[in-house]
Amino acid sequence: MDLGVAQFNLIMPHDGSTGGPRFSTRKYNPREATKQSLKKLEEWFEKTSGGLLKDRVEYAIFMGIRAEWIENLDEIRNYRLDSGQPLPRVKWSPEANNGIAELLNGNHRYKLLQEQVAEQEGQLREVRGRMKKFKEMDQVSRKRKQQQETDEELEKQLKAILKKEGLFAVRLFDLGE
Repeated sequence: MDLGVAQFNLIMPHDGSTGGPRFSTRKYNPREATKQSLKKLEEWFEKTSGGLLKDRVEYAIFMGIRAEWIENLDEIRNYRLDSGQPLPRVKWSPEANNGIAELLNGNHRYKLLQEQVAEQEGQLREVRGRMKKFKEMDQVSRKRKQQQETDEELEKQLKAILKKEGLFAVRLFDLGE
């Protein structure tokens, strides 16, 4: 059953730390995203719309979930496409954190999105790696402490970027039991 359209963060785990399910890809649409197919799709998006459109209903990725995972289901069902308002964000129930959503299509769009944010994701991994090493040190210099403070701020900035840039329109379908 079609539940409506919302925004979902495909990049940050658990919908950008707002809670929510992890997701799997290619179970229902096993087409592989090759370099050639991704390049072709990216060129098509560039030609027709100037780039990957992440907030447009017509390009929404179909996502199978359980309706009981959504706390604001009425808001999503009542969202009017002609309202001019941004797509709603899902408010996930605690049970959704243990669930696995299924991307029913959209693997190529997901891969393009990953390519777009790959640099920020790499930077975030590097920053987190330095932060982890810092915590494991017995003695640290003032320079390392300053680097840690810088890294903490960088982590906040990168997470904020990924929380925004990782959003994509999803059309939610109830997979039921």
